[in-house]
Amino acid sequence: MPHVGVIFDDVARPEMTGGHALRALQCLTEAMPLRPDQLTAVDPVEFRLFLRVDDGLEYPVPHRLRPLAWWAIDTHLSFERCLRQARRADFVFAAQQNGAEQLRAAGITAAQWLPLACDPVTQGWRSTANQYDVAFVGNIFPGERAELLQLIQKNIPRSFLGRADYRRLGEIYSSAKIVFNSSLRDDMNMRVFEGLCSGSLLITNDLAENGQNDLFTPGEHLVTYRSPGELLEKMAYYLEHETERQQIARAGGGAGSRSAHLPAPHAAAVADGRPVHPVPGQDRNRAGRKSLSLPAFVEAAPATATDREAVVTRTADR
Repeated sequence: MPHVGVIFDDVARPEMTGGHALRALQCLTEAMPLRPDQLTAVDPVEFRLFLRVDDGLEYPVPHRLRPLAWWAIDTHLSFERCLRQARRADFVFAAQQNGAEQLRAAGITAAQWLPLACDPVTQGWRSTANQYDVAFVGNIFPGERAELLQLIQKNIPRSFLGRADYRRLGEIYSSAKIVFNSSLRDDMNMRVFEGLCSGSLLITNDLAENGQNDLFTPGEHLVTYRSPGELLEKMAYYLEHETERQQIARAGGGAGSRSAHLPAPHAAAVADGRPVHPVPGQDRNRAGRKSLSLPAFVEAAPATATDREAVVTRTADR
């Protein structure tokens, strides 16, 4: 019988995080996708946990589908929507460190930081010949991102800059020397992890204030920039210095793969609905911030009907 129901809409945007989470969980336990239009027919007895992954949409989840975990991805884009969903869940996580802080400040006191991670099926390293000096796959929004992409195109014309089928991400990034990232609102987005796991050098805007340095070390796992001039300077340097570029890329690839396995929580803490702290002795989260991994949380989720009822009762009384 399925242990975990992963709730997300994979019709409009199949590349969303829900698909990545589902594939990761299926490596650990029985998990199945649940679309919004299927929820009314779901028998909760068949599941130990329901995980709703932010897909950018707002729809009701029947109250009987419990315990319910909510993973808010886009707190930086639509915080109020994420907050409304958080108030209906038993466990709450945010992909952005500052998003978890905002949720706690808004009354979701047990909200925790659960960073994104690489999906090796679509984003991992591919054995392919080099085709590009720089690659960026994503939307080109007006503003700083568009200006930086224009700057790269002008100065480094052997580049792939634009949209592509999400199933080609690993191929495109693996065939580039450098993966470029410019997040919209200082969010540690999926491209950070896509770039790291591709085996190419990631150059990203500095996201130290949103948890980046808690997971990765600039100059060791990735390279950061703070201005257009610094960006071009570092791209030129690492395109010329192949040995240094490959050394950082290799270290970044290892760190990116491990990022899905941050310090595990104590099972009792999860079952009690208490905040989860890093396990002593782990150094991946050097700043001591509260974080955990999706696999660790699911493995510690309540297994019996009695345990599930106890969790729902406790979180309802918060």
